[in-house]
Amino acid sequence: MSSEGWNYVQQEGSNYFFEKGNEETIVTVQQWNHKYIIYQVKDNVINIAD
Repeated sequence: MSSEGWNYVQQEGSNYFFEKGNEETIVTVQQWNHKYIIYQVKDNVINIAD
């Protein structure tokens, strides 16, 4: 996220809050099992798979 200009704001549970200018987004982290972690970005404002 930081490489795309997003700044970390805070964490609440499994949600991470970021801001960029006057935009805000939430990244939700879910551990599916011991091998997989799912990251979801609200409104798909950035593709973090790259």
